[in-house]
Amino acid sequence: MRVDFIWVENFKSFKEKQKLELLSNVTAIIGKNESGKSNLIDLLGDISLLNGFSENTYAKTPLDTIELDLDVVVECSFNEDEINMLNLTNKDKKVKFSLSKTYEPYKVKFSDGIIKYFEADSFQDNFYYLMEIINSKKSEISLQADRRKVENRLDHIANATEYMIPKYKEHFKIIKNNILKLLSTEQKEDYIKSEQFVIKYIEKFYNTLPHFWIGYT
Repeated sequence: MRVDFIWVENFKSFKEKQKLELLSNVTAIIGKNESGKSNLIDLLGDISLLNGFSENTYAKTPLDTIELDLDVVVECSFNEDEINMLNLTNKDKKVKFSLSKTYEPYKVKFSDGIIKYFEADSFQDNFYYLMEIINSKKSEISLQADRRKVENRLDHIANATEYMIPKYKEHFKIIKNNILKLLSTEQKEDYIKSEQFVIKYIEKFYNTLPHFWIGYT
């Protein structure tokens, strides 16, 4: 996956929405003093399509617009190998990542072609089987603290088809440790099989994410 465009609004000197096109042959940013070069590099260095922005980054808004939130959209595209691996078509190769505090606690929302990936019957069947089992059994968890823990983790996992979930494997593990003991032997086998499928499915998409490596000279 490569980054094609970045839209940024309300970050340091970028008050109005600005569009940055990242061409594959660009290796440096050149401009006059006070044109925003350092601010742009600062933004790129803070972007994480998995974890979103830190609170420190969200504080970097222009003083006269401090009541407004930083809003960033990163548009990417899958390469041919990734399109084939994810069983998508060329018309679905675009994916947008929206980074905004309005999505908390999820940080990053994705849209466009990647939605087709999560609409596949194989994923839907396994994912919603897990959701059904967890929702039907969570009330049987004896300790209230464990029950609340499962409910909290479930809130994150249930949104995995729209938002980036950084600790999804940890969420699944904690849920499984509490749910399996409530299932029959046959149910346990089915649960583990579906859970492994869903984790690998999400991981396949996450492994395509681009990384931002920024250097100053």
